Amino acid sequence: MRTSKYSPITKSQVVDAVTKLSAQSVPVTARSVRGFLGRGSYSTITKLLREVRAYEAENETAEEKFAAFPDKIRSILSSVLLELRRTVKEEADAERRGIDSLKRNLRHRWAGLVRDKFEAIRALDAERKFRIALQEDNHIKAQLLDQIAAMQRQNLYLEKCLEEFTNEHLMKIAKLEQDLSSSQARVFQLSMKLAGIQPTEPEA
Repeated sequence: MRTSKYSPITKSQVVDAVTKLSAQSVPVTARSVRGFLGRGSYSTITKLLREVRAYEAENETAEEKFAAFPDKIRSILSSVLLELRRTVKEEADAERRGIDSLKRNLRHRWAGLVRDKFEAIRALDAERKFRIALQEDNHIKAQLLDQIAAMQRQNLYLEKCLEEFTNEHLMKIAKLEQDLSSSQARVFQLSMKLAGIQPTEPEA
């Protein structure tokens, strides 16, 4: 697809122009970019050039940045860079030692937590067994109480039966004693009559 000369200039077109002009050792300016593209306003090209250069500056390596400075300044900056790298390495080593120490502490705490967890599980299991035993004891106790209550009811029933039986037999014994007394009186009277003895009437 052909690009119309009236279509707006894009950043990718400016990047392509900058790359090719730099390869040809042509100074990159808004005029040279416009001459390479053959169209576009200077204000738009200047704005896009600033964005492209800002992007290149952000993504430029330290070595590429140093290459743009004179040797003396580059040496100073190299020394600063080495010192910064050494400082960063020392800080990284210290951070690594701190992380290792934290890992050891975490492992120690983890072992302690695992130990506490097992102790809690054992305590919970002992509590559960105690509750089960207590429930079983309560169940046995309830059964014993039920049996005692049943025996007490049975005892009351037996006492009632015994009392009724005793009263009935006492009445029978009293009647038998009365009958026996009457029989003895009649035998005495018959004996007296057979002996010719007139029984005396009791005085009024």
